[in-house]
Amino acid sequence: MKIQKQNNRESAYCNENIPPNLEDSKIVGGYSTTILKFPYQVLVILQHNGKKRVCGGSILNEEFILTAAHCVDDVQSAAVAAGITDDRETEKLIPVKHFEHHPNYNPKNFDYDVAYLQLCEKLNLDGRKKDAVHIVKAGSQVPGSTKENGTLSHTLRAVEMNIVSTVECRKVYGNEAITQRKICAGVPAGGKDTCQGDSGGPLVYSSTKKQVGIVSSGYVSKLPYQVLVVVKDTQGRYLCGGSILNEEYILTAGHCVYLIKNATVRAGITDDTEPEKDNPYIPAKRFAYHPLYDPNNSDYDVGFLQLSQKLNLDGWKRKAVHLVQAGSKVPVGAKVTASGWGTTTENGTLSNILNEVEVNVVSPIECRKVYGKDEITQRMICAGVPEGGKDACQGDSGGPLVYSSTKKQVGIVSIGIGCARPGTYCKISLPSFLEDDKIVGGNETSITKFPYQVIVAVHDSQGRYVCGGSILNEEYILTAAHCVYGMKTAAIRAGLTNKREPESKVPLIPAKRFMHHPLYNETNSDYDVGFIQLSKKLNLHGPKEKAVHIVQAGSEVPFGAKVIVSGWGLTKENGTLSDVLRAVELNIVSVFECRKVYGKKDITQRMICAGVPKGGKDNCQKIPLIQAKCFVHHPLYNATSNDYDVGYLKLCKPLNLDGPKEKAVHIVQAGSKVPVGAKVTVSGWGKTVENGSLSDVLRAVELNIISVVECRKYYGKETITQRMICAGVREGGKDTCQGDSGGPLVYSSTRKQVGIVSSGYGCARPGVPGIYTNLANPGIRSWIKKHTGA
Repeated sequence: MKIQKQNNRESAYCNENIPPNLEDSKIVGGYSTTILKFPYQVLVILQHNGKKRVCGGSILNEEFILTAAHCVDDVQSAAVAAGITDDRETEKLIPVKHFEHHPNYNPKNFDYDVAYLQLCEKLNLDGRKKDAVHIVKAGSQVPGSTKENGTLSHTLRAVEMNIVSTVECRKVYGNEAITQRKICAGVPAGGKDTCQGDSGGPLVYSSTKKQVGIVSSGYVSKLPYQVLVVVKDTQGRYLCGGSILNEEYILTAGHCVYLIKNATVRAGITDDTEPEKDNPYIPAKRFAYHPLYDPNNSDYDVGFLQLSQKLNLDGWKRKAVHLVQAGSKVPVGAKVTASGWGTTTENGTLSNILNEVEVNVVSPIECRKVYGKDEITQRMICAGVPEGGKDACQGDSGGPLVYSSTKKQVGIVSIGIGCARPGTYCKISLPSFLEDDKIVGGNETSITKFPYQVIVAVHDSQGRYVCGGSILNEEYILTAAHCVYGMKTAAIRAGLTNKREPESKVPLIPAKRFMHHPLYNETNSDYDVGFIQLSKKLNLHGPKEKAVHIVQAGSEVPFGAKVIVSGWGLTKENGTLSDVLRAVELNIVSVFECRKVYGKKDITQRMICAGVPKGGKDNCQKIPLIQAKCFVHHPLYNATSNDYDVGYLKLCKPLNLDGPKEKAVHIVQAGSKVPVGAKVTVSGWGKTVENGSLSDVLRAVELNIISVVECRKYYGKETITQRMICAGVREGGKDTCQGDSGGPLVYSSTRKQVGIVSSGYGCARPGVPGIYTNLANPGIRSWIKKHTGA
């Protein structure tokens, strides 16, 4: 991807619209000094895209200032302060009326990095605080910064260094970077140098004060985390981007490593034509894409490469990227930067030079107008500019999308329609697809006690789920049929106690095949058994991974026998999942006792029951649970579109509706209208924020009914049927969330139930209503009446 950037070399006009004094700036490893010792030194204050930055400069004569070309590249205005030691002094700022850099200036490698400024008014060269510099040869002083990304100094500082040979300098920067127009200076031990804010300042001989150089480059690379990835598949060779996670791992897009044969990586380069002896290609010894990656719509488009040799992370040309935290929000409108060596125009040629472009995060609503609702999932973010012309393009795939301000990586270049239209990026801020789990009433344990236990991550059309499983042998995993029924992909992790352990230590192993029993019945869970065949064999020789032993066919299961169940499941009903493997000891319960709870038909010969007579061992047992003996959904229910999303449960034990805490709801009549704008209230124990934790306390929120027309603008015409109503508030911040599904939507005034919490995109997002089952629809209401009498 390349910036399509204009080089505006217009003259700046003299005016009084000068930026205020800047904040601190210092020389690294130097000492405070006075302008009387360096009267040729000036402070240059520049305005760029509404932001101020500072450079140094030196006085050529009463009208002209010498500085660096990169200081004036793309700036809108500039001003100069001369004769000052402290930038908070009240000396008058002099506007610049014209600035120009060398016609051969190259912003990619800083060759010919020289420019001049012409002042609006002439300086009074008094020979004490303001004097012209004599130009000849070397030694460096200016206002700059004492450490990288540190604060700027208010006081003029200076540092003495030595000229370094071109041979030595090229060992650090590469042969191509150090041209005949450059000299290098520093000290072997480090700790002394110029830094941000020193650019453009004078380098003078310490003895004669004759100027030999201008502070140019040598500061930390802007994109040290960026790498070039060259991959080869059955079709040929192509380029991708990537970012450095650490000295061994590279983050990239799933589609960059999907079904490839090999890959190599180059780090620390700006120009991919640089000689390989300086920055060689490093082969990847392993690469993997997310087990839930879908090549059809690029969902979960994330992958990694493990290098065959470690990178030297020197901190300036090669540096690990910082990733945003899981679950952090990506604000619409946030400024983000994408980078890479991709084509500069759609179907154009690849760029030899690393380029970057700043774009804005675009809302999912706007993005779906371009791509369609089903194409933009929660694992994606969109970015671009309204007028177009800026985007990632072919060859940038896998490259980083970072916040422009913090440089934290928030996305990975994924897909797009052409180039320079809103692009889609894989969202890094989503929580890991393996979320927390626990066992009710059990204890934390270790995988060495249950080495046959695995965690199974599965993905269907509705989202992601976590199940458990056991190792049959090095290739097969035993699990429940309902865990793999209707699933699109699956993967397992074996040998771990805490599922937050990094995947670099305990990797995900994708399933190449999974199957449930042919007689599996999803209604009553009969024959609820399945298996997973792994794409890579397990090593069963260590203490953390071992095959389980299974009882013989036809053997009896004694009543009262002590059994242990283990896993990462919930510790309490509607609680959060556990990070740590847990186990609990139970007793086998007779089929006769079990059928008293579940009903005769629901407990078949393919089932056994286990538990403890007193139930769970946590405080959620203060309110007894009442078992449902049957549950039925509408015969026309469509799990894909959520049409006819209504069902009922028949309880084993009747409720006592005489008290103040339990009462039957009144449902609206069939065919009654649901007025747009009507105030409705929804209640539940769901999550209070998107991807947050469930609430322990019942909560309620008042919303407004949204018209079907408005709702279809967001979700699409086909998605919102006559069996649905929408509700929300335009500004967002109020909505149902995960865990509220199935709950009641009632009129705030009458408490008559008009809807059931059904589906929606995210939680409480601005302009995004929630979707509810319409109980006034005759097809819904008559079905409820027929089967329940209500």
